Amino acid sequence: MGTKTKEIKPELLILADDAFVGGVNKGYYNEFSDQVLVGNLKFITIDEATKLRKKGELPNISNPEEEVFMLNPYTQKYFPLKEKDIERTILSDEAIAIKTALSMMGAHCIIISEDVKDLTKDNKNVKSGATYMGNGGNVDVKIKKELSVVLNTKVKVLDVNNKPQDIETIRTYLVSTGLMRNSIINSFFDTLCIKGELSSTEKIEIDFLSQLKSAVDVAANIDYGPLDANLNVSIGSIHIHKFSKSLTVYFGEVPSKIKEKFDVVD
Repeated sequence: MGTKTKEIKPELLILADDAFVGGVNKGYYNEFSDQVLVGNLKFITIDEATKLRKKGELPNISNPEEEVFMLNPYTQKYFPLKEKDIERTILSDEAIAIKTALSMMGAHCIIISEDVKDLTKDNKNVKSGATYMGNGGNVDVKIKKELSVVLNTKVKVLDVNNKPQDIETIRTYLVSTGLMRNSIINSFFDTLCIKGELSSTEKIEIDFLSQLKSAVDVAANIDYGPLDANLNVSIGSIHIHKFSKSLTVYFGEVPSKIKEKFDVVD
């Protein structure tokens, strides 16, 4: 009996009227074809959006005619791209997902140190060909403090008696959160599958918010010309801070000096 393939959801959903969605589905709008074909983008009607909302995959719809929704890969739910707390939402859920995945693989300790950079995209009227990667200045203190607190409180963990869960349970979780596409996490998983356990100490670099950047890039480079210009405003000004993190994970023995950081002594 074959394994059921999990649905791969598009990064962006765009709510539009029935006639326009029908035209896109019939291939009348070539400017959207490539993104729809590769699964980055999907246009939905209000009826389809209502069904997704009832399933808990979409929030309440503020504009029944035009709105852009982004997939949160770590919860597999959508939220408006214009939402003010995009960074906080993605960062928190990604941190929880990585912490959970490593813990499921038997990690005894997970510590993350931060390096924050400011990446700004400020485009009041997003048009085709717009670029996301604009270099900004230093991250403002308020954002740095807020997002650092979110990350550190969600990821720091110590459990010296932790044991790995079974392989299929871990695999299911990695697929459901999109972490199977994370090369670092996937490498740990492959080693676990081969050896049956992990015992190393690893220090690696992880760029948080990569999923957010990908979705914003897709949104910024879509030609919204066939739609009402107001749709561009729903994307608006997006300000993103890149969190490059040094992740130290102990699968084997945790040194006493590290335990002391958690107020644990031998």
